[in-house]
Amino acid sequence: MKQLIVYFSRVGENSLNGEKQIINKGFTEILAEKISAALNAPMYKIEPVEPYPFSYDECVKRSRKEDETGERVPYLNPLPNLDEYDVIYLGFPCWWRTYPRVVATFVKDYIFIGKTIYPFCTNEEGSLGLAEMELKGQAKGAIIKSGFACKGVEVEQIDAKLNDWLKR
Repeated sequence: MKQLIVYFSRVGENSLNGEKQIINKGFTEILAEKISAALNAPMYKIEPVEPYPFSYDECVKRSRKEDETGERVPYLNPLPNLDEYDVIYLGFPCWWRTYPRVVATFVKDYIFIGKTIYPFCTNEEGSLGLAEMELKGQAKGAIIKSGFACKGVEVEQIDAKLNDWLKR
C-alpha cells in the first residue's frame, strides 16, 4: 500500500485567536510534515500559479470570491502519476467551511477510483466543516475516510491526537 501526502498551505499574515500575526510556515504544512514523518510517506505541495496574498484581509477577499464563483484555481507542477498511490492524505486550511478552490482544482484534475482519501485540515475552529461531504461529491470513486482537523495555533501540540487518528 503506497501512501502520498498532498497538501496546500499558506504563509503570511494570518489570524491567530482573532489577532493578525505573521507565520513563516503554514500550519497545514507543519501538519503534513508530521503525517509524512509518521507514515514515512512522500509529500506533494499544491502551489497556486498565482500565490495567495500575504495580507490576511486580501487573502480572505480573494478566497471568498473564488468560493462564491466556484473558480478553477490553477496550480504549478501537476503530479506526473497518481496511479501508483493507493492512499492519499489530503491537507488544506479550511476556508469558508471547506477546502480552498486550488485544492478543488487538484481534486477535479485526477481520477481517484479505488483510492482511499484521508482529509486533514487546520483552521481557527478546528473542524473540517463541509470538506468531507464536498470531497465525497468531487473525488468520484474514492473511499473518503474520517478526517482530522485541528486549530492552527495548536498544530505543534497535536501529536498524540494526530497519532491516534493515524492508527485508526
